[in-house]
Amino acid sequence: MGAILIAAATLLGLGAAPASGSSELQLVSIRDPGFGTDAFAVKVPPGWHVQGAVVYGTGCNWSPFPVFRATGPDGLTALERLPRLDWTWGSFASRQPQKGCLPLKQEVTPGEFLRRLATMMNVDYAGEVPLSAAEAEKQRKWNADADAASDRFSSTHRDVNARHIEVAQAKVRYSNGTFPMEALMKATIVYHRQTFAGVGRQSYWSEACEATVRIVRAREGKLEGAVQQLETAGATDFTPQWAQAYGAMLAARNQQIANQMNQMNAQALQAQNDMFNQSMAIQQQQHDQFMANQAAQQRVHQEEMAVRSQGAAMNTAQTQQNWAASHAVASDWVDYALGQQTVRNPGTGQVNKVPAGYGYTWVNETGKSAIVTHDPNVDPNGHLQGTWTLQQQVHGDGSSR
Repeated sequence: MGAILIAAATLLGLGAAPASGSSELQLVSIRDPGFGTDAFAVKVPPGWHVQGAVVYGTGCNWSPFPVFRATGPDGLTALERLPRLDWTWGSFASRQPQKGCLPLKQEVTPGEFLRRLATMMNVDYAGEVPLSAAEAEKQRKWNADADAASDRFSSTHRDVNARHIEVAQAKVRYSNGTFPMEALMKATIVYHRQTFAGVGRQSYWSEACEATVRIVRAREGKLEGAVQQLETAGATDFTPQWAQAYGAMLAARNQQIANQMNQMNAQALQAQNDMFNQSMAIQQQQHDQFMANQAAQQRVHQEEMAVRSQGAAMNTAQTQQNWAASHAVASDWVDYALGQQTVRNPGTGQVNKVPAGYGYTWVNETGKSAIVTHDPNVDPNGHLQGTWTLQQQVHGDGSSR
């Protein structure tokens, strides 16, 4: 396999298992510099190296989630949790995918999801691996409990709120340099469908899907031992300190929005009172004065609408800014996971995906040919046919760094 494939496979956490080791696990804390506190911990064997971060949700689902990579002492054995992948669809959903959401408009089984992921990773799909009896029973019980909760909710509500979970795992093969490698990928997809009762018999529905992928990588022939060693390893729940800080941030944001709405409502009520008082006075005036005051009322109404529009625009701009920051982080993790980086033509704004790890990228005028290099003095203009433009490195969603 080529260098790009090797880089992509490494980023997705496909590596080798140790020959032997202790079954005891230790906790490695992952700190969130934004809140200045430990966000969660990763359970790994002693001596493993852990990198991780918190992503504050996606455009489809604002729930935060952890991502991490844990690497064994040999540098090949690894456990990874990829960024969560979300999508929404239905009759009560936007026809255009939101930033940070997969462009899917249907349910996808975990098995099919893993086959598509293997194709994106450019690794050999060896086949689906059946779940253990314990895992299958755990999935069955989760769905049975979810169905029972949905039935209880539906008995007292016209709306329907249903959840379903499916899990699948598959083995893939690839090469990491000269090392033949294997990996076990496990996809867990939660389907959350909400049906809203409309007028008469009409109803609307929306389904939100979220896919979480866990990968264990190992050298060929060592995967089964690595899977057993890492069976109980992985990320813990968010710490109470981080959850409290995150909840306080959400509460502050919601309070800010509520204050702005209250202020707008108070201004509107005051404007209405002023208009009423003016109308009572106008009745005592001559017709020409009455018409003049009516014009003044119209101006007050227009000013009121302008204040409302300005407030709504400020709220929308702040929300979009928060979403953009979250999407940029999530898209950067996707680039990181796929061993690629995003570049943009400074003249045309065209965005391209190129191999990661290079500091300079040149793209010709067709946008279909690229040269990547570490040398800042390389300039293909005058040496190669066509016109070449030095690209700018940007976030994975195309936004400026």
